Amino acid sequence: MFFIFYLEHIIIKVEFVLFKLNKENLAKNSESKDKQLIERLQKERHQLNSLIIKQKNFSKIKLFTISNQFNKEITELTENSDKIKRRETDHMLTSEQRQLLIHQQKVSLKKQLSKLDVEYNNLKMKFEKELKEKQIKEHELQQKMKNEKNLNSAKQSNVDKLVSFMVLKKRIKTFDFFLTGKIYS
Repeated sequence: MFFIFYLEHIIIKVEFVLFKLNKENLAKNSESKDKQLIERLQKERHQLNSLIIKQKNFSKIKLFTISNQFNKEITELTENSDKIKRRETDHMLTSEQRQLLIHQQKVSLKKQLSKLDVEYNNLKMKFEKELKEKQIKEHELQQKMKNEKNLNSAKQSNVDKLVSFMVLKKRIKTFDFFLTGKIYS
């Protein structure tokens, strides 16, 4: 860009010199040297103008190319940024979903554990009740058997006493018969 400004400055100076020379030459009806100088300076001016135009075109092309590259890079960076943001959002959602799922599973497990605790306590109470009833039945059965044994023992004892009494009575009767000769019924 600096070069373009420099060339434009030179062209302005050349035009000024040409203008001055044209003015002087017109006034003097100048000589051929001056005409040649003017022609040469006009030619140089034309060359410098075409060089400036070329330089401007080249600068525009260069600026356009750089601008295109810059826009492409911005587009790529924007797309990459969007992709990264989407990934982060997906990861955040996935993480939040995992946390929510874990929380739901935790709540569900706590409920199941609570139900299992209640069920365990109910089964424990039922088992203890059945065990107590079984112990009571066994105790009652033992008492019944003990009572039956005692009753059987008492019966046997009574039977033995009765038999002993009957035997004794029969002996007494037999002994009385021998003594008195009478039979007692």
